Amino acid sequence: MEGCSLGAVMANPCPGMNPYLDQPDYWSDFHNQLVAAIARSLVPVLLPKYRVVVAGSLRPTGV
Repeated sequence: MEGCSLGAVMANPCPGMNPYLDQPDYWSDFHNQLVAAIARSLVPVLLPKYRVVVAGSLRPTGV
């Protein structure tokens, strides 16, 4: 890869997550759109025996 150093690599300060994917400027609606797309793709597979429902979620705003 051009411009990449294969020397010392900084460890991820947040194991189990990628802070880049949590930047609201770039990814604010990504998770909602992904869930909706998955739900739409499941409908033809699951109907008529099951229905697909996307429920809202609550996120803590402060601790």
